[in-house]
Amino acid sequence: ARFVTEFEVEHIIVSPSRRGAVEVEQAYLEFVVLPNLHVKTGAILMPLGIINLTHEPPTFYGVERPLVDRTIIPSTWWSAGIQLTHRLETGIEYDLMVSEGLKTQDPTSVANAQPFNIRLGKQKASFADAFDPAITGRIRYSGIPGLELAVFGQYQFDLDQSADDSYADDATLFGANIIYGWRNFEFRGLYARWDLYGELAADAEQDVQQGGYVELSYKPIEKLGVFVRQSIWSLETSLENMQTDIGLNWWPYSNIVFKFDYQFQNEDAGDVDGFNLGMGYQF
Repeated sequence: ARFVTEFEVEHIIVSPSRRGAVEVEQAYLEFVVLPNLHVKTGAILMPLGIINLTHEPPTFYGVERPLVDRTIIPSTWWSAGIQLTHRLETGIEYDLMVSEGLKTQDPTSVANAQPFNIRLGKQKASFADAFDPAITGRIRYSGIPGLELAVFGQYQFDLDQSADDSYADDATLFGANIIYGWRNFEFRGLYARWDLYGELAADAEQDVQQGGYVELSYKPIEKLGVFVRQSIWSLETSLENMQTDIGLNWWPYSNIVFKFDYQFQNEDAGDVDGFNLGMGYQF
């Protein structure tokens, strides 16, 4: 058995008047049942998408994580639960997890509530309501060098965790991703879609929330990489947000990165163009 934990301080200062957070994003025990069969229990990162499991700044391009990963999946997402991971000799691996579910905002008790905002429904294990759990699954293939293919999904029994009928019903998430590296090039692609069931979600035009992106990167030298990413996502039926990102990463050391990117948005996404500068490290 082993114990895994991740402690994070975001935005340096944490106080009632300053933006920031102190979080334990992982804290679980992992038991080896068989050489290729592991069981985790505790606060676990959800096995969804590309960024959620590996989200430290040196591991991805751009100052901010891809918008689809942040809004649709949404990263970084962890929950208290138990997870089974089975690895086969064919290069196939599957995960099955039972955990706390989401708890979206109640429009009758929260000012300016967003009852169908998936990201705001993350409970993060602390004082989580768990009238209804969530079931998460993923199948991943990595049997060919440089290639990773995955499909993933989740079923939420009740988005608002109420003991009786309320404003939100059940929901499903489905997605897939690909990573392929060839020489100094790497291609990434991801698609994810939520289906929220119930008349209120449909009336708010938020019963389908989906998005995807494609990203191509190239490293002319070992410590320098450039990328371009095209993202399309929709949190409401009537909107189609689009953003293009271009930029570069410089790794003076393997766990330290300096980043620059420029973004272009369409009108639905807010028409915000501009650049970002950042640095990151992990240890």
